[in-house]
Amino acid sequence: MENQIGETVVDGQLYEANKAGGVKADFAMTNNGGVRADLTPNAQGQITWGAAMAVQLFGNILQVVEMTGQQIQDALNEQYSNPAFYLQIAGLKYTYTDNPGSQQHYKVLKMYKTDGTPLSLTTKYRVAINDYIHGGGDDFFAFKNTPVVGSIGSDSDVFVQYIKDMAAANHPLTAPKPDRKLYQAVGTTITVPAPTTVATK
Repeated sequence: MENQIGETVVDGQLYEANKAGGVKADFAMTNNGGVRADLTPNAQGQITWGAAMAVQLFGNILQVVEMTGQQIQDALNEQYSNPAFYLQIAGLKYTYTDNPGSQQHYKVLKMYKTDGTPLSLTTKYRVAINDYIHGGGDDFFAFKNTPVVGSIGSDSDVFVQYIKDMAAANHPLTAPKPDRKLYQAVGTTITVPAPTTVATK
């Protein structure tokens, strides 16, 4: 349930939220249904405005909300109730395992920041999400009614700006390694991989 364009989108949302003067966020998440196309450069290797806009068509408003670690874990677990709906995540990794006998076929075991710091279930974090899932869209009810601490702008505009910022910094976009959701078989242990690097200012 990871894809590289979806993770590029949320990497951009987290980056833009944390630019100088930004709202600041610990993590970014978006629903898979909000990412509508691959990002395809033209023959010159350039990303056009149209190609970027095709990735996110809806212009949903990105909000930074405050959530406890428990609410974040609840949102991640909600992915496993309906296989059609899942989340792309940035700034966050987690391990999950089988959950036999439950409507949710898997369950989250542990959550980490990308530097390996475990999340606390009682600590409050800031999460960039779109207004659709903030309203409980795609059955992500854990986001509903979480307090909004700021707005970043429309998801499509933020993605375009992220591409512009990476170009200005001479930091070509590369497909993220899909290592943010780590399956752990029952009775085994795994090591969380080293952080995925995202350019920052």
